Amino acid sequence: VHQISPLEDKRWIDFVNDHPQSMVYHHPAWIQAIEESLFHPEPHHLCLSDSKKSIIGILPGILVTNFSEKHAYISLPFTSFCQPLTPSNTMKLFYDYLQTEMRNNQIATIEVRGLEELHLGDVSKIHVNMDYATHFLSLDNDMEAIWKNFHKTSVQQRIRRSEKFSYQLELKNSEEGIAIFYHLHGLNRRRLGLPPLPKNLFYNMAKYLMPQNLMKLLLLKLNNEYVSAMILLIHKSFAHAEYTSTNPKFLKFNPNHYINWQAIQIARNEGCSYFDFGRSSIKNTSLMDYKSRWGAKPNQLYYYQLPRTKFAKTESKPGAMRIFSQRLFKKTPLRVLTLITDIYAKFHY
Repeated sequence: VHQISPLEDKRWIDFVNDHPQSMVYHHPAWIQAIEESLFHPEPHHLCLSDSKKSIIGILPGILVTNFSEKHAYISLPFTSFCQPLTPSNTMKLFYDYLQTEMRNNQIATIEVRGLEELHLGDVSKIHVNMDYATHFLSLDNDMEAIWKNFHKTSVQQRIRRSEKFSYQLELKNSEEGIAIFYHLHGLNRRRLGLPPLPKNLFYNMAKYLMPQNLMKLLLLKLNNEYVSAMILLIHKSFAHAEYTSTNPKFLKFNPNHYINWQAIQIARNEGCSYFDFGRSSIKNTSLMDYKSRWGAKPNQLYYYQLPRTKFAKTESKPGAMRIFSQRLFKKTPLRVLTLITDIYAKFHY
């Protein structure tokens, strides 16, 4: 196991392009967008090579520093999951490498966000966070069969209802489009009691992903007003719906149903086999049910975290500070909320 630069070593992109389970989150363009959106990031991407120096496994990762922690290893920040691409019997080699760096005080904490369970041997010292899931919709059938699998009243009926409005779908690849998206993103995050994510994250996504046709920005318009937006990430077999954001005052017109249905059709036309509805907290049963009613299957996420003593906390109920901050953010003017984004981002990746 050794460190490698995905941006400079061509072997990385060749491996990602050839691997059947690779996703956009393994791509150098995604990695570069994330790195340039962080405060003082230290790239720490690992690979496993054979005797001929051919890559047989990769683990993307970045060391981040925040107010409370130095050199926190995350695979990957601002990413719901990034499954290591390596034979299952070799994953422990990456784990041992990172543990050695932790013992040598080069790394303070470790978090690997997996899509599947990892074979790490003795996991008694690891906290496995299973608070999240993602939903995959298979696109292997024709559109008629996919449609028939939608829940009749919760999905089909609402799509038909949304089609009665004069929605206009636009695909933008400009800074103007990102600005429109970011305004809707801010409105949506405030509704949830959260500050928006850093603006430069989305500009960097557009800068590095759009030229390689890895990202599409969907903007939904109603009566000359933008009401909903989605970032659709596409690489090989997988399409990921990220950061879907809607102006709360238009929710009664079912814009989320309309934009999801359009995105599913785009993904299938691009040749994707799976449509990812994005990460959900398993405690958010209404959101989990919403995605399942599209015929999507839940996929448990596994966040492997070290040291166990730091991460193993009971989160059955949100703390008083969290509840207070959510209530405060919901009442904070959007312009003010945007100003504290950079501070919030130092704690949340």
